[in-house]
Amino acid sequence: MTGNTVIESFKYPVLTFSGTLAIPVRSADRLTRCTKHALNSGHFAGLVIVDSAGKAVRVRNAGKLHGIGRFGGYNIFLNQKIRVELELDGAPFQISLDEVKSRLMADFHSDEGHWDSCDDLDDLVSFVRDANAIDEITKFMTERFYRVYRTS
Repeated sequence: MTGNTVIESFKYPVLTFSGTLAIPVRSADRLTRCTKHALNSGHFAGLVIVDSAGKAVRVRNAGKLHGIGRFGGYNIFLNQKIRVELELDGAPFQISLDEVKSRLMADFHSDEGHWDSCDDLDDLVSFVRDANAIDEITKFMTERFYRVYRTS
């Protein structure tokens, strides 16, 4: 079973954790898409993916499958949008609600995080602290992330 097959079985949205940085992702399609530069920079190395049901997996690395889009995925800056195959570091495992909360709190209070730019960080902290289930957190954080940081 490939890494992509495993994450396709996940319940979306998911949270991805790279160090103290937490980023929600809406789909397996989006999770396995990046630029060639991001792949070469180690974007996937050490990533932890947590689905809405509390299933988690560690990613060792990723490899390029193919370019995405016209011109093989290349843009005018000669960077390429690609699809990747995730190389997992072990089997999926269950992660606790407390562990997810702890990882998010680390990002909220990290200098490397991006959530501190939210004008309602106190509300985010309160919501995560009081949440009773991982799926509550993944849905809330995904909605908030895409409303604040992304338009698509």
